[in-house]
Amino acid sequence: MKSLLLLAIAFFLALSGQRRVDQRIQLSDAAILYGAAMALAAYAYWLLPKRPSPDGPPKTSALTRTWLRLTNLSSSAKRLPAEIRPRLSRLSRSNFARPGSPDPGQKRGFDNPLGAILDPLRLGVSARRVFSSSRLRVAGLAGSAKRTITEGWPRIAALAGAIFVGLLSLRDFNLERSNQGMRLWLLSLALLVFAFWWPSLAWLRRLRPKTAGSPTRWSVLRADIRAALRRPEPWLFGLLMLVAVFFRLWNLDEVPPGLHDDSGINGLLAWEVLGGRPYTPYATHIGAGHETLFIYLMAGLMKLVGPNILAIKLTAAVVGLATVVAFYFFARFLFNAERAFWATFLLAAGGWHITFSKVGWRAIMVPLFEVLAFYFLWRGLKSARKLDFVWAGLALAMSLNTYEGGRIVPVIMGLFILYKLVTERGFLRRNYQGLAVLALAFAMGMIPLGVYIVKHPTAIMARSRQVMVTWKIREVGNLSPLWDNVKASLLLFNYRGTGNDFFRMVGPRTSVE
Repeated sequence: MKSLLLLAIAFFLALSGQRRVDQRIQLSDAAILYGAAMALAAYAYWLLPKRPSPDGPPKTSALTRTWLRLTNLSSSAKRLPAEIRPRLSRLSRSNFARPGSPDPGQKRGFDNPLGAILDPLRLGVSARRVFSSSRLRVAGLAGSAKRTITEGWPRIAALAGAIFVGLLSLRDFNLERSNQGMRLWLLSLALLVFAFWWPSLAWLRRLRPKTAGSPTRWSVLRADIRAALRRPEPWLFGLLMLVAVFFRLWNLDEVPPGLHDDSGINGLLAWEVLGGRPYTPYATHIGAGHETLFIYLMAGLMKLVGPNILAIKLTAAVVGLATVVAFYFFARFLFNAERAFWATFLLAAGGWHITFSKVGWRAIMVPLFEVLAFYFLWRGLKSARKLDFVWAGLALAMSLNTYEGGRIVPVIMGLFILYKLVTERGFLRRNYQGLAVLALAFAMGMIPLGVYIVKHPTAIMARSRQVMVTWKIREVGNLSPLWDNVKASLLLFNYRGTGNDFFRMVGPRTSVE
């Protein structure tokens, strides 16, 4: 009864979408209605009772092997029970044929909206119904661990919901309903993370012991913590954080004195957010244009400490401390504890990072999301965990919501992936699923700013056109401005700064004006 009700609702949604297509109005709403009908129809088929399968040993079809590969079960294709194979083979041959047609290969047209929606789903959902009674070995799991296909339905439902809610937020941003679009966008990101986090939640079932004398997960965790505290690495990491906290928080409200004009603009934008200004991923009404991720973080801290200079500087300090933590774990993953300690010490005590952690500029967020993006990408390439690729894609999208300099981060990651494709044989074959997940997470994380870029390309590029070296090159007619920039960039780390504001330095780094 429940399946029939869901199919009736799906049919109604499909007809509503078809009516909008026929009238050529609200095509985005039609796409959303079709998507909802597809999801409901899939769930209805999911709930249908299992049927007995005929016997027979035909070979697994190519379409069946594709389904298994997409669900991480390709290694088990050869071990399918004999009663499952004929049904899948027959389904893959006739799923898209027109009923009553003498030519089984004739594809169904799109004159019937419900048929156009349900037919592409029949293979997947029917395969799930057939597989639900069989336990298959999941590729990548160690030992003899097994699970049923039915355990994956929350992941599939969460992923479908994330994409559907993301499309709804895309429509709202396009229609200038920014606050509602922001809420839907955050919900879609939460569903996306949950979809790929779901397999990792199996440890919750091990919190309680299976038998009276077996240890619990908590007891094992406490033992691991006690063992870790006997090693010097946690204490050295704590020492690093004390150094970072001291340099970034000591006398924060007075050093450096006052505020730079950009920091003041950030504070005004955060004050407007607290006053109820609608959400926007990019603000242009004050200054030359500002990405607003840092602004909303500052508004949250203003709620805690009040709208004052300390809140503006504290926002940058918190981001700077988070960068130190992320950088340590990234260096620890790439090398070892000793090298990670010294590399993080140079960052924690580095003058440039300390300065940007105390002045309230949104540029301090670029290193944080750059480190997070490459850390999770590297972890995903080593472990093949899809959740790592999700975090990498979201961090990559957030890097574009920080500062103009963050726009180079996707270019660097793209060049890195291209390098791995060229130099490592089989790289794409091993990691194509993870890279696809990364692309999906990046696209969903970019929904608000992406819509703004499409609708206001001139506003997005206004500030970049002012500071890009290409304009000076065109003005003088040669590449000398480029070489001057390269030279200044190489010298600023150890010899002299830019000569602007409180960054000005004279001679070697022994005195600061």
